[in-house]
Formats: sequence, C-alpha cells, structure tokens
Amino acid sequence: MLRIERLQVIGFKSFHERTEMRFMAGITAVVGPNGCGKSNIGDAIHWVLGEQSARTLRGERMEDVIFAGSESRKPLGMAEVTLRLTGTSSDSCDGSVDISRRLYRSGESEYLLDGRRARLKDIQEVLSRAHVGARTYAVIEQGKVEALLTARPKDRRLLIEEAAGIIGYKHKKRLAEVKLEGTEANLLRVSDVVNEVGRQLGSLKRQAARARRYRRLQEAIRSRQRLLFSHQALGLDLLLEQVRGRIALASDREAAEAANAARLEAAVERTREQLSGVELEIASRREQMHRIELETDRETNRRSAILQRIVELDAEVLRWNEDLAALDEREMSLSDEARSWRAQMDQVSGALQGASSRRGGLEARCAEAAARASSLREGLDLARREALLVRDRLVEARNEHRRLEEERRRNASLIERLSSELEQARCELRERQSALEAARRERRRTEEAQMALAADLEERERQRERIREESASAGEACEEALNSRAASAERLRTLTDATTRFSGKNEAVGYILSRAGPEGIRTQGVVADYVQAGLDAERAAEGYLADLLPAVLVKENEDAMRGIEALRREGAGRCLFMVERNGHTISGGSKEIPEGLAGESGVLGTLAAKLTAAAPYNGLLTERLPDAVLVEDLPLALKLHRLYPAHNFVTREGDVVYASGMVSGGRSTEAGEGLLAQNRAIAQARDHLREVGRRAEETSSRLAAARVEVGKAEAAASEAAVRKTEMEKSHLTSGLGEERAAEELARVLRSEQLLAQEREAASSEGESLERRSVEVEGGVERLAAELQCSEDRLQAVESEGRALDDSLLASGEELGKLRSEEAALSERRDGIGRELARLEESMRETGARKAAGREAVEAAGARRAELETEADRALTRLEDLHRSRGTESDRLAASEGSAAELRQAICLAESEARTAREALDAARVERQQGEVESARLASDRAHIEERCRQELSQSIDEARRESGGPAAGDGFDPAACEEEIPELRRKIDSIGPVNMMALDEFVELEKRFQFLTAQKQDLVASVESLRETIRKINRSTRDRLVDAFEQIRRNFNEVFRLLFGGGRADLRLEESADPLEASLEVIAQPPGKRLQAISLLSGGEKSMTAIALLFAIFRYQPSPFCLMDEVDAALDDLNVGRFTRMLKEYSRDTQFIVVTHNPRSMEVADVLYGVTMPEPGITRVVSIRLPEAVAATQ
Repeated sequence: MLRIERLQVIGFKSFHERTEMRFMAGITAVVGPNGCGKSNIGDAIHWVLGEQSARTLRGERMEDVIFAGSESRKPLGMAEVTLRLTGTSSDSCDGSVDISRRLYRSGESEYLLDGRRARLKDIQEVLSRAHVGARTYAVIEQGKVEALLTARPKDRRLLIEEAAGIIGYKHKKRLAEVKLEGTEANLLRVSDVVNEVGRQLGSLKRQAARARRYRRLQEAIRSRQRLLFSHQALGLDLLLEQVRGRIALASDREAAEAANAARLEAAVERTREQLSGVELEIASRREQMHRIELETDRETNRRSAILQRIVELDAEVLRWNEDLAALDEREMSLSDEARSWRAQMDQVSGALQGASSRRGGLEARCAEAAARASSLREGLDLARREALLVRDRLVEARNEHRRLEEERRRNASLIERLSSELEQARCELRERQSALEAARRERRRTEEAQMALAADLEERERQRERIREESASAGEACEEALNSRAASAERLRTLTDATTRFSGKNEAVGYILSRAGPEGIRTQGVVADYVQAGLDAERAAEGYLADLLPAVLVKENEDAMRGIEALRREGAGRCLFMVERNGHTISGGSKEIPEGLAGESGVLGTLAAKLTAAAPYNGLLTERLPDAVLVEDLPLALKLHRLYPAHNFVTREGDVVYASGMVSGGRSTEAGEGLLAQNRAIAQARDHLREVGRRAEETSSRLAAARVEVGKAEAAASEAAVRKTEMEKSHLTSGLGEERAAEELARVLRSEQLLAQEREAASSEGESLERRSVEVEGGVERLAAELQCSEDRLQAVESEGRALDDSLLASGEELGKLRSEEAALSERRDGIGRELARLEESMRETGARKAAGREAVEAAGARRAELETEADRALTRLEDLHRSRGTESDRLAASEGSAAELRQAICLAESEARTAREALDAARVERQQGEVESARLASDRAHIEERCRQELSQSIDEARRESGGPAAGDGFDPAACEEEIPELRRKIDSIGPVNMMALDEFVELEKRFQFLTAQKQDLVASVESLRETIRKINRSTRDRLVDAFEQIRRNFNEVFRLLFGGGRADLRLEESADPLEASLEVIAQPPGKRLQAISLLSGGEKSMTAIALLFAIFRYQPSPFCLMDEVDAALDDLNVGRFTRMLKEYSRDTQFIVVTHNPRSMEVADVLYGVTMPEPGITRVVSIRLPEAVAATQ
C-alpha cells in the first residue's frame, strides 16, 4: 500500500521557493491563519495526482497554479510538484515511486515517473492499483465534504464503485464496447465489400476470356513482326558491309592526297617563317631608327635648354649686383639714423631724473595733509553715525506708528470681513446639510434600482442560458437531420444506380442503361419500373415475370438493334427489349379463370389483379404481360395444373407451374433483392428522403428561430448588463456625491468654527494695537529733539574738513601733473629704445642679405661653367647620332629587298598547295558520301531496331533467336507476312475494348474474395468473443458492486450511530434492471429526530453524515492516504471529539493529512505543520513532531 513520504513544491501558487514536507504514518495536521496557503498543499497533492480541472483547483485557467508574483517577487515561469509514495509498488524496485508534474507558463506540461517522462495514463495506472487518484475519496477538498451527500445519486454511486474496485473493470468494458463497435463496423464494411467483390467476379471472368483471346492474336502478330524485322535487318546489314568497303578505299586516297597537301603547305609555312624573320628584322631596324631619331631630338632639346639656362644665369648675376649696391646705401642710412636716436635718448634721461626729485617732495607734503584729513574724517564719520543712528531710530518709530495705524485699519476690515464670512458659512452649512440629505436619498434610490437590475440581469442570464441550450439542442437535431438526409440521399443514389441495381443479376441491362446516351439508344427504363405489386404478391410476380421485369423499354426496333449490336461488340451478355410500337401480346396462360378454378380453396385470384401498371405504359404492360393464377403453395399449384392444364400457376413464394407442364422454383443465389423489391425500397427511400428533408427544413427553421431568440436574449442580456453597469456607475456616483457632501459639510463646520475664532482673535488684537500706537507716538517726539543736536555738531566738523580737502585737492592736482610728465618722459625713453633696437635689427638684416647676394653670384658663375661643359658634350652626342642614323638606313633598305623576294616565293608555293587541296577535297567528298550512305543504312537499321523494341520489347537479335529468323534466300515471303498482320489486327479490333489487367485482376480478386470471406468469419467470431467478454465483465462488476454495497451499507449504519450516539442511517440503490446504472440514495435520521431529507439537515449534521459515509468506505476499503481540508469546520467541540477519536482509530490503516483550525484536531496529530506568510503572497512552512516536542518539554 502506497503512502505519502514526501511532498516537494516549487512555483505552485503561493510557494515561491522550493518547499519540502515529509509525512509520517498516522495523522499530520496543517495549521495556520486564513489566506496563508494551507489549502494550496491539498491543491498541490490533488494536482500532481492528475487533476485536469482548473476550477477544482480554485482557478480559471490551469496557468493560474503558477506563482504569479508579489510586491517583492517576480512571477515564475514554471510550477512543479513532486510526490514520493512509499510502500508496495510493482513500478519501483525499492518500494517507492516519485510522481512529478510540471507546468510552464507557455502551456506546456509534462509528467515524470521516477524521474523519467511518462504519460498521464501511466500515472493513473500506478495510482489505480493503489486505489488512489485525483477523483477518488482520498482527497476531500475544502468545503467538499458535504458534496458527498448533495451530489447527484448517480455520482454518489461512484464512491461505492471506487471502493469496490470496479472502475478498472468499467474502463475495460468501455474499451471492449468501443472495440465491439469498431469490429461490428468493420464486419458491416467487410460484408459490403464481400458482396461487391462477388458481383465483380462474374464481370471479370468474361473480361478475362476476351483478354486471353486478345493475347493469342497479339502473340501471332508478334511472331510475324519478328520475322519481318529479322528479314529487314539482314538486308540492311549486307548493304552496310558493301558501303563500308567503298568508304575504306576513299579513305586511302584521301590519306595520300592529304600527305601531299601537307608537304606543300609545310614548304609554304617554312617560307613564311623566313619572311616573318626578315619582317621582324625590318621592324627591329625601323624601331632602332626611331630610337635614334628620338635620341637626336632629346639631345637637341637638352642643348637648347642648357643654352637658355646660361642666359638666365647671366641675367640673375646682374640683378644680384644691383641689389648689393642698394643694400650698401641702406646700411649707411641706418647708421646715421641710429646716432641721431642715441642723442635724443640722453636728453630724455636727464629730464626724467629732475621730474622724479620734484615728485618726491610734493608726495611728502601731501602725506602730512592726508593724515590730518583722515583724523577729521574719523570725527566726521563718528558724528554722522551718531546722527544716522538717531535718524534711523526716529524713522523706525515713525514707521512703527504708521504700521500700527495700518494694522488697526486692517484689523477693523478683517473683523468686518470675518463677520460677513461667518454669516455666509452659516448659510452654506444649512445648504450642505440639505445637499447631504438629498445625496443620501439618491444613493438609497440607486441602490434599490441596482438590486432590481441585478435581479433582472440574473433572470435574463437564465433565459439566455435556457435559449442557448434550446439552440444547441436544435443545432444537434438539425445536424442529425442533415446527416440523415445525406445518408438517405446516398442510399437512394445507390439504389437507383443502374450498375449497382443490375450487378449480379443482369449486367447487360445495366450496360444498356448506362451506355444508352453514347450508343444512341432511346430507353425508357425497364418493365419493373412501371409494375407495382403488393407485399403478398411481390415474390410471386418476381418469380413468374423474372425474365420480363428486367426487359428494357425502347421506342423503336432500331433502338433494340443498336442495343443488341452494342452487347455483341462488348460481349456484355444478353438482354430482353420491349419495343413500344410492336403491339403483340406475349403468350402465356389463359386470361380467364373458370368458375370452378376460382372457387378452389387456396386460389387467391389472378396475378394480373395483384399488379398495377404505372402510366404511361399501363395499357401496354397490361396487354403484353402474361397472366397466371396465384395460389398458396406449390403442391396446390401442381394439383390444380392436373385439373386445369391450360393455365399457368404461381405460388406466393414465386414457384411457377407452366401450362406446358414445366415447373420453376427455388430461390435465386444471386446477391441482392428482386427488381420489384428494389423498386419498393427505392420508393421507401424516396419517401424517407422527403420525410427527413421535411424534418431537416423544420429543424433548420427551428434552429434559425432559436438563433434569432439567442440573438435577442444576448441583446437583452447585454442591454440589461449595460443598464446594470450604468446603474452601478450611478450608484457609485451617488455614493461619491454623498461622500463629497459629507466632506463639504464637515469642511463648512470647520470653516465656521475657524472664522469665529479668528474674529475673536482680531478683536483682541485691535485693542492691543491701539495701546501700542500711543506709546510709539511719544517716542517719536523725543527722538526728533535728539536728532537736531547731532546735526549741529556734524555741520561744524564738516566745515573744517572741507577746507582741508581743498588744500589736498590742489596738492593732488600738482602731484598728478608731475606724475604725468614723468610717465611721458619714461614712455618717450622706451620708444627711443625700441626704435634703436629696430634700426640695429635692420642693419643686421641688410648685412645678411649682402652676404647671401655675394654667395648667389659665386654659385651662378660656377653653374654657368658646368652648363657650358654640358652644352659641348650634347653637341658631340648629336654628331654621333647623325652618323648612326645613316648606317641604320642602309641596313633597312637591304632587309626590305630580301623580304620582297620571299613574298614572291610564297605566292608560287601557295598555288601548288591549292591544287593539292582540291584533290584532297575530291577524295574527302567521295568518303563523306560513303559515310552518309552508311549512316542512312545504320539509321534505318537502328529505326528497325527501335521499332522492334517498341512493338516487341526486344532487340533484333533476340527476335531472330526466338523466331529462328529467315536467312537470305531461304524462301521467306515478307509480302505475305505483311498481309497477315492487318487481318490479325482486324480480328483484335472486332473483340472490342479489352482489359488486359482483367486476368491478373480476376486472380487477385478471387484471392481477395477468399481472404475477405475468411476475414468476415474472423470478425463474426471476434464480435461474439467481445460480447461474451462484456457479459463476463458485467457479471463480475455487478457481483463486486452488490457485495461492496452491502458491506458499506452496514458499516455506514454502525459508524453513523457511533458518531451521532444513536439514530440510524442507510444506503439504498434505486430499483433498476442493472445495479451498475442504479442511483444511490443516502438516508440519515439523527437521534431524536424524524426521518427527513438530507437537504434539511443542519450543516454540522451534513458534515457528520458525510464523514460517517467516508469512514464506512474506509472500513471496507481503506485508502492508503486521505487529505481532509477543514472537514471539521462545521462541527462543535463534542462532534470534533468524536471525529478525532475515529480519525485516530482509522489512522492505523490510513495516512491522514488534516488541514484544520480546531485545536482538538491538532491535539491528535503526530506531526504538526505550521503555514505562515511572512511576506505578502509567499508561503512558508515549519514543522514539529508533537510526541517528541511533548517529551522534550517534560
């Protein structure tokens, strides 16, 4: 038995970090405050066990189980839960199995079994063997304990089925039923295919016979073609040998002429090579002449440039001499100017020394006067500061007096304004109180309207859902009707198809009806199409008129002749035609029945009376169809024939006793029904098609109306939702208006209080300001007298200071003039120094330019000597070049004479070579003609080879070996052979279209028919075997269910009495032919109460009853583990005690994980897990083993 050993969670709901919980045998309690993630542990176990419903996991989508993030944590992209189960397991060697489930935010998910990827089906198989799973009673979710009682009766029966262990059997039964449906469908298809193949065998047999005859004629043609191809190839081979001999002789002559022509062309080529050498020599000498002329021009130009440069150097030396003379004159002028500036320098320096000594004496006198002035200024500053201080105090006092007066005026205005505002605030307070009352009335009104609209919207939603269900039902009905109409139309098409209708009966009739248009046959159908018989006379009519019913109705005899010719040409069998214009009655028995015969017992009347001929051929058929007496059975017919030999008799079963004494009877072995039965089936199919078409139109109309109603309901629901939304907005707006009105009222109250306080404070402040103004006015008068005294003292000091300042001003002006004069002299001295420096720099520059000019004159003289030397050498070089040019000119003339002689020799040699080439061309033309002839013969030979391969699919040599081909002159007559081939082709054409695949198809189809027959027998056996398997499963599951029900029923009553301290409880299966389909009813009567419906029990009683049922199931079939999420929430302390005692008792066989808030439930736990949420959205788990903790405290 598997138990939970460990649960590992990461990224699942509020478990952001990897969290591992270990569970021991016994009871594990999970506790913690609301909203901290306790139920997420149960959801994790439920999810890893294979739960596929997001709503069961308290979500909208399956991706909701992935951690969605918190204020401090980012969302995760994956949720993973791993559950380790330990105990007896056939899937793991060490007795444990790890089940993992992962889900990615992209929607991908995977399951792992012991770390390996697995299917959900594999997980479910492992869990089903241990009687656990996502849908079993091993997981009781939060608030779901009462669902055990409030579920539908058939859903409650699933609990008993799970405990009885028949879920697997029911799964096997479903698989067997699915397999049975598939096998029966295969059997139906195979039966149809077997019938179809049986009908095809007859047609293929005739086609195979035509194919064999066609093959014999083709082989005769091939043998004659082999002889013709061999003979033609032999003649071409002989001609080809002769032509190749002529080609060899022409090739020899061509080779001799080619050698002669090559010898002459070689001589011409040698002469041309000599000419090329001479021409190269001429070109070389001409190039040498050109180089000499270029060199002469270069030397001439170079000597001219040298002479020109000498002239330029002479002019340059002349310019330098003129510049040197000018520089000498400038140097003398600069020396005179420098002496004049030095004399001025001495004069300025003497004047500067005198000005400096006068400035020193004047500065000393000014310093003494400045010290006296400074002392007076300090006294003046002190007097001014005293006067200024008094004046400032006076100004401050006056300002303070004015300020106080202004404050008094402002305070008076403030008091007046505050009084006015206080009155306005009191008016506004009364208005705000009225507005608040109005806002409260509006909010109450919108709240009532919102509730009314919500009720209306809920009602419209229910109507919309009901109309949607009706629309879905109408859609299903419409789809079913359309499918039925399509099936009926397909059946009618199959029944009316001529090929299918007459297949296996009279294929010639099917051929005529299907080929009537192309063959130009005007058919009106068959006789059976216009004859109707009742059910009692149908077999009789088909037996008696078996040859006439498939007769084809045609207009004229020509139509009948065309049909017969087509049947003969195709070999499609025989067919009976009834020509409309041939007015002869078909002979048969007598039309009149003697009175004695009509009165015989068992005589049912004439067959014609039982038949009805349809227009427009009712008269024609009535005249032409033979009649017979219809009787009960064959012995009576034989007896009556002996008494009335002039009449034909036919029985109900279709046995016929003819007037001639011949008896016909039995049952046709051909597949399918008779033509009249087929016509009846076609009529029924047409009626059924009309009926299903009418139903399809009705359902389509209902569906359209339902869709209109759905649209109206959708529009009404949308309109109601819009109105509800608008009303919610209005309600919200009114609520906000009420809140704003209350806030405004509070604000106005605060404003009124504040204004009253401010007015009182302003009155007090006005009195204080008046007292302060009187005090400041007295201070102003005292400060004015003090200021007058300070100003008198200040005027005396200012008079003395002004006299001293005038003296200092005059001395300062004189000192300024001296300083200006000294500065001017200093500036003039500096200017003279700068001018002297400039003159010295100009003199140095002039000397440098004179030195550079002398050097340039000397360099120009040296360069002129060098250029004169180069001009002499260039003149010598020019004379040498003129002599070389004369020598090269003589040599060039000699080479050109040799070239003219060689050109004449080449012309003579080329003439001889042309004659040799003409002889070579003639020999080559003769050879090419022979090759063309040889190629034509070879092409004809290849064409015959190709024709032989195309027509016979073999080479000439192979055809010659197979036919023992004719040798030349052996008496073979090819003309006679060619005449035989068209005759054989005409015989093949007379056969008509031939299906050469018919031979192989016939063999294959016969094998397929045998194989399909065997497969059909196997399918019949498989169907019977599957039905027997289903019967065995039903018997086994029924016995197990009844046995489990009886035991759980007794356990339920016992556990109920223990939990309630009395009372009674019972389980009942509703009366049903099959207990597997019965509903389970739960009956509970707590002690001291009358028996009542489960829905009337209190919440605690429902929980206790559900717990009693759960423990009753555990007593019969203990679950390896059980998760209970707050099942004790509705129980009082007494019932919690009973529940925990029973929980402790059952914990010996079942591992319990209990999520609870009840301390008494925590007391019985062996391990306690505390679930907390230290930060918003993040669950943490802490554990403690209670026995060890208690022992440690003791």
